[in-house]
Amino acid sequence: KYLPGDRSDLNWSQYRPFSEVPKLMNPQSGFVWNANNDPAFATDGADNMVHSDFPATMGLQTNMTNRAKRILELTQDASQPIDRKRLLAMKFDNSYAKGSIADGVVLTVLAADFTAEPELAKAQAHLAKWDYSTGKDSAHAALGVMTTLKATTEKYTGDVPPEPAQAFRIAVDYLNQHHSGIT
Repeated sequence: KYLPGDRSDLNWSQYRPFSEVPKLMNPQSGFVWNANNDPAFATDGADNMVHSDFPATMGLQTNMTNRAKRILELTQDASQPIDRKRLLAMKFDNSYAKGSIADGVVLTVLAADFTAEPELAKAQAHLAKWDYSTGKDSAHAALGVMTTLKATTEKYTGDVPPEPAQAFRIAVDYLNQHHSGIT
C-alpha cells in the first residue's frame, strides 16, 4: 500500500544493514544473472534466493521481464558451456520468450476463428510462422511486433491495450495501408 508522504514519522531514517540485503554469491553453477527480474530467479537450482527469507516491506520484485524469461530459455541447455560466442548471441538476442506477454497475445490471436475473414485468416497463418524474433531478417516480425506492442508496453505507458484480436486487426490494416501488406 502507499504511505502518506506528509508524515515525517514514516520516513526512513537509516539504511538496512548490508547483512540483511538480498545477495547471491558464488552459486554452485557459477552462473548469476539479472534482467530487472525477480531476484528469486538469478541462478539455477537450489542456490536461488527465497522470498520468505526477506520481509515483504523490502518490496522485492516478483515479476519476470521478457528478457529474464528469454535468458532462462537461452540457458536451458546446461550441456553446452556458455562460451564467448554463445554469450554474445545471448547478449544480442532480440526475441520474445515463450510465456511472455507477447506470447500470450499471439496465442490468443492464433486461437481466434477468422475463417469468415479470408484476409485475416491469411495474416493469422503468417503470424503462426513467427519465431518471436524481432530481427530485420524476420519476415513475420512486423506483424508480430505490431500485434503485441501495446500489450508489451502497457506497464510503461499506462495505456490500456486493445484486445488481442483487435490489435491484430489494427496491425493487419496498417501493414496493408502503409506497406505491401502481409507477405
